[in-house]
Amino acid sequence: VDELAIGAPGFDVGAFPGAGRVFILDFEAGMEITFWDQEVAGVPGFAEDDDHFGYALSSGDFDNDQHEDLAVGIPFEDALLDNSGALTVLYGSTTGLTATGSQLVMQTDVISPERAGALFGATLAAGNFDADFGHWDLAVGYPGFPIATVAGAGGVAVLFGGNGGLALGGLQQFDHADFGGVVEEDDGFGWALAAADFNRTGACWVSFACRTDLAIGVPFEDTAGHGADGRVHVLYGSTTGLSGTNEQLWRQAPLG
Repeated sequence: VDELAIGAPGFDVGAFPGAGRVFILDFEAGMEITFWDQEVAGVPGFAEDDDHFGYALSSGDFDNDQHEDLAVGIPFEDALLDNSGALTVLYGSTTGLTATGSQLVMQTDVISPERAGALFGATLAAGNFDADFGHWDLAVGYPGFPIATVAGAGGVAVLFGGNGGLALGGLQQFDHADFGGVVEEDDGFGWALAAADFNRTGACWVSFACRTDLAIGVPFEDTAGHGADGRVHVLYGSTTGLSGTNEQLWRQAPLG
């Protein structure tokens, strides 16, 4: 029986308004409710005003131990700069989620320098992007990150799973410039993410060899003088991760 994770990013934790909390509903245990936030013992970091822990959630078996893990987005987490963002990974066990071995991944752990308003962790999507026999990976959006001097252009990083969980080495990064697009202010590349096997490389819920693909929303992209009409990039999985080969671009106009 699956459990349900519910994000309450505006939840007040102690004296910290808007710090955020995640609730877990265990239906098998008669609707038992547990919760996680940054004041729970063992969870890395600490609660602050308006962190919005739980703003985004995504689950997958990142360490291939047959227990589902949970990635929790904290896009308004402050390091040295406001709202640079972070995410926390809570790993599953025979007794459910545990703080043991949990990870706190800051924006600067993935892409630097730190940028105010990067909103790292605002969107999350788990999938097996590199078909590596059971280790799920995690796509992380940071739609407020500036590219060069262009504010709010945005980007997406992919952290690959392994026996020790999500790794910070060997990750992939994408932004609009990787696909021949013009990086513009407030495009919001990575504002939405969705992972699925779009080209039917295998049944991902039963096959270790399937390759998950990723759709990336860029809702504020301007096209041919039309402001914020938006677009979607679709990247396909491969044995080395997501690939720009045969990448698809969808615009609002051809869809009607």
